Amino acid sequence: MDSNKSKIHSGQETPVTQKDPTVRNDPVFPVLREGSPIASQPFGRLERYQIRTLVGRGGMGDVYLAFDQNLQRNVALKFPRMDSAGNPQLIEQFLHEARLAAQLNHPNLVKIYEVDVWGEACFIASEWCEGGDLAKWLLAHPGPQDPKWSARMIGAIARGIAYCHQQNIVHLDIKPANIILASGTQLANGALKGDGGTEQELLRPMLTDFGVARVIEEGRTMTHTSMLMGTPMYMAPEQADSNRLTIGPKSDIFSLGIVLYELLYGVRPFEAETAFAIIDRIRGGQAVVFPQSPRVPTELRTICERCLQHSPKDRYPSADALAEDLDRFLRSEPIHARPITWRLRVWRWLERPERVVQAGLTGLAIQMLFLVDFGVILLLRTFGLMTYIQTDERTLVVQLFLLAAIFHIPCIVFAILLIRSKVWALIPGLILTSMTLAALLHGLITGSSTISAYDGQPVAMFLVYTIFSIAIAIQIAACLASIPAARIIWSKR
Repeated sequence: MDSNKSKIHSGQETPVTQKDPTVRNDPVFPVLREGSPIASQPFGRLERYQIRTLVGRGGMGDVYLAFDQNLQRNVALKFPRMDSAGNPQLIEQFLHEARLAAQLNHPNLVKIYEVDVWGEACFIASEWCEGGDLAKWLLAHPGPQDPKWSARMIGAIARGIAYCHQQNIVHLDIKPANIILASGTQLANGALKGDGGTEQELLRPMLTDFGVARVIEEGRTMTHTSMLMGTPMYMAPEQADSNRLTIGPKSDIFSLGIVLYELLYGVRPFEAETAFAIIDRIRGGQAVVFPQSPRVPTELRTICERCLQHSPKDRYPSADALAEDLDRFLRSEPIHARPITWRLRVWRWLERPERVVQAGLTGLAIQMLFLVDFGVILLLRTFGLMTYIQTDERTLVVQLFLLAAIFHIPCIVFAILLIRSKVWALIPGLILTSMTLAALLHGLITGSSTISAYDGQPVAMFLVYTIFSIAIAIQIAACLASIPAARIIWSKR
């Protein structure tokens, strides 16, 4: 194009008042910022591209259908968000997407044709797919989808993701809106064409939008804030928790499991009123509930359940392994994934970090119960309601104070530390509670009490000591149950 003409124009060409495309009053920039080519029809032209219509808006930018006049083909043009003009960080992230996607070449990934920058105006030209995206498809075809078609769909995307992982790239934002559907004459390798040739079968899924994607090793050094990116409803737990050490290829497998679940059951596994509530649900680690549906084969449910495991190590080892299991299902062969056993469910439940906090809360409540009992004894003795006690009040106070100072107050301190996730407090807390339980059991067996208030009251002593022994046993059990979670928390420090 002549340098004296604008890069973007609508109708007739507009003269450029300044030749340097980096200056802020170049007509390119007001056109972008004020909404054109968004605002008017016809949308105009950018270089050799005739911009036709706005087809979608996302977190990183707006996508338009355009026609490449040189190569005589439709393309998708993506522009960064309007509020990114003059924001180097957003522009760099936009270009980062283009650089990553341009390295990839796979039938189930949208191809990048060109990336260009004119001052603050930049765009990505990519392959145009006639079928729209999977999110729009699901809106037009609500409810559960055919299980075999769903398996083919996720299997195709899994192969594309496996290719990305082989290039050391994780996507981190797999969702229906980022799965583009090629149709009709665009069918090629990776198509879902079946024997019937129906509209549903004549679709080839292609993954797009690498705006959140990361090179795996670079992701290890990212800050906590920068890692909380993606779409909450489709995030893996480690992604929702911004755990840069565990975010990786298996995070994409979790997201694929969510999409598979949505295809099979017509709903998403994690729903809430706000994005923060959804993230909290994903972080919580509760097992995903699978509705009872005779339409969903047991093997496909097992595959989906394996993808949606809270711990990355319990998911498929790779996207290739997921794709291969889906292929086995489609060939009616035995799949490799095994149903999640109750033992594994229990163990993973024990490994959740809230077990440590719950152990602390249990210990705090039980130890406070001891102190309340000591206080009641003193009050009754003070007001003369326990006339059978032969010990003087001062001796009784000393006995109760020593017991509280040696056993119960330290246990309360350790319980508070556990509530604050100080896992080192677990061992001394266990030792003290075990000593307390030993003293109570000794009293029950021998009939002797360390508190003179129970002298001559065997029935009262038996009842109180039995209740407190059970309570201390519960506290010890809670502490023992929190050891797997404490081990994981400690290993991360």
